[in-house]
Amino acid sequence: MLNLNNIAFNQRFNGLRSLSFEMRNDFIPQTVVLHERTGRIMNLTYIIFLFTLLPFIAFGQDEIVHKIDSLQFVHDMPYICRGDFESKNGLSTGCGDKRFWSVVKLKDKAIPFLLEKLDDTTMTEANVPNFGYFYSVADVAYVALEEIIHGIPTFTLLGVEFDHEGCGYCSYWQHLDKNYHNRVNFKIAVQNWYKSNKDRLVWVENNNFASCICSGIHPNNGHYELKK
Repeated sequence: MLNLNNIAFNQRFNGLRSLSFEMRNDFIPQTVVLHERTGRIMNLTYIIFLFTLLPFIAFGQDEIVHKIDSLQFVHDMPYICRGDFESKNGLSTGCGDKRFWSVVKLKDKAIPFLLEKLDDTTMTEANVPNFGYFYSVADVAYVALEEIIHGIPTFTLLGVEFDHEGCGYCSYWQHLDKNYHNRVNFKIAVQNWYKSNKDRLVWVENNNFASCICSGIHPNNGHYELKK
């Protein structure tokens, strides 16, 4: 026997379910539109922020590049110095050019740029005392690296021995002056050493100099070295 009450109930239930489905369909597109608009606003805000920040980033980068490029004009390198590195009167011969120290004072910001300069054979006016050579930009860059990071194993990376019984450090100059291939290999070796050890470098505060017999306060008041 046909139950009229069940039929009426089912019709009302199906009607409510249909209405509920239509309401959801009406609501979902509005929600999607709202999310899309919010997303576009957030993306636009992020883009505006980046464009605002870029000039400052570019300015800082340009300043570093300018200082690194100025190494070609260095006319004196650290050797023996009793001067004040912060003196406004200029440094005496043997203390190093202010351009050199301005790069050293960049600390870790200078490292990637100095590594790239290690095969730059552009010659400077800075002579190498006692050895009869002149510093190339690559040599200046390496000495700057040594002042920022103490303890780089120079002769291990060169693949030659320090001349203990002869002229000492001259084996560095002789090896790199022999051919350009040696200089490129040295650059690669130093880059690989840095990549392998950069996470182990720690900052040590002191006034020790790596490249000269120098007294006074180090321009950086410290250096990086491998964590012991």
